[in-house]
Amino acid sequence: MNSFFWALFWLFFQIFNPGGHGWRMDGFNPSRTNVSTVSGPNSKPEFEVIASNVSGTLKRIADDGSLILTDGATVLSLAKDGSIQWRTDVLATLNGSVVDIALASSGIVYVSSANRLIALDPKSGKGTWPQAVTTNSGDESGPLVVGSDGTIYFHTGSTQPGYQERLTAINPDGTRKWEYTGNAGRGSGRPVFNSNESTIYLQQLRPEAGGGGKVVGLSAATGRPVFETPCDVRGGVYA
Repeated sequence: MNSFFWALFWLFFQIFNPGGHGWRMDGFNPSRTNVSTVSGPNSKPEFEVIASNVSGTLKRIADDGSLILTDGATVLSLAKDGSIQWRTDVLATLNGSVVDIALASSGIVYVSSANRLIALDPKSGKGTWPQAVTTNSGDESGPLVVGSDGTIYFHTGSTQPGYQERLTAINPDGTRKWEYTGNAGRGSGRPVFNSNESTIYLQQLRPEAGGGGKVVGLSAATGRPVFETPCDVRGGVYA
């Protein structure tokens, strides 16, 4: 009788022992049978203040570690140690506040407003194009996209009736490669590319069509439409 009592006590202890192992300590969850404890760091990572009283928001980090910031009127480049490399006032050139900043593989800094685009030298902050590229008359633009071949894609809106959006492909030297005009009504969307960058997808929302719309596929080489597919694009487009 005593041996039966001790056997029952041992089984009870193994099941409810908080120091047990395997499935017992995991609440009988078979999916965690092989979970083991991993020790974490013994100390918190150290942080270092590299710059103080900096005006602007961090937008991009270059390959060399440079930090590109903007406050909407100026673009600021900080070295990775926090020292100021250059500061450029772009408000007048862009005819408006900064909307987006993009970096090319060459390091060139592209800065856009609602309807203008400029290029800045990464070392000096000076403009590398003779003048800004003006694309449309609206008050909104989408995020900049820089292709692997260096082409910059700039999506803008218009205040004029009729065709309102415009996607402009710009060569690295600031000349226009091609332009596409559509009827999305807005120019704040980001162009989406397929994996080999041969086709560009633009979503065009049509509120008058009950919230539906269509996706337009453009040739990245020419900007010409290759297809149009009616669909509900309110949830975004992915490729």
